[in-house]
Amino acid sequence: MLYSFDIHLQEEDYLKFNLFHNLVSPYGKPTIFLVRLLYSILLFLFVFISCSSDGLSTRFFSKVLFSLLLFAVLQLLVKPMLRHLTKKQLNQLKKANKLKYSPDSRLEFYEDIYKSFEPNEKSERTYATIERVAVAEGEAIYLYLNAFSAIIIPLDAFPTSKEKQEFIAFLKERCQTLETYPQTHA
Repeated sequence: MLYSFDIHLQEEDYLKFNLFHNLVSPYGKPTIFLVRLLYSILLFLFVFISCSSDGLSTRFFSKVLFSLLLFAVLQLLVKPMLRHLTKKQLNQLKKANKLKYSPDSRLEFYEDIYKSFEPNEKSERTYATIERVAVAEGEAIYLYLNAFSAIIIPLDAFPTSKEKQEFIAFLKERCQTLETYPQTHA
């Protein structure tokens, strides 16, 4: 065994992962793009309909100006709205007792495989099953198994910064995609 971690996740760790996933990761960015694109299409339709009904009058230009201001505000609010919706969704899952993470687990990393031990499940996988490694500075290391789930390794699992850097170098040799993100405070 090359590395082993006893993972103790809190709800805050799970929230940080979901915020990172929805707002920063390559998996969440298309959602942000689509929402912004939708706002743009709606603005274009509103301007087109206003122009066809009002012509190029003063009323039309005042509608366009109002629409552009509203558009700018909505573009600025995309990330805060997604942040709010993520927190709200996690609160609903918490109330329904359906949060999808294991608070306590153990991870063991070997030369060609890694093992995960959770209270009700044990798994052994090759590094090829890790689709992407995301190192969120100041937060955690996320081992994405697919676009919807990841193994969370909080930074407190590493006794020193040197050990964290050695582990990241180890993952870089074995995983196809490893990306580092600056501290996001997502």
